[in-house]
Amino acid sequence: MFVPNSHQQLSLYDSFKDLPKYLQEYLLDSWADTFQEIIFP
Repeated sequence: MFVPNSHQQLSLYDSFKDLPKYLQEYLLDSWADTFQEIIFP
């Protein structure tokens, strides 16, 4: 059974932080952010 995970921890080597600002904004405005918030927890 799946349960929500309220403690999402970023990795020290998170590649998202290494992306240029315009790509970060592009990803946050795409389906990927919604997928991460709903499916991964």
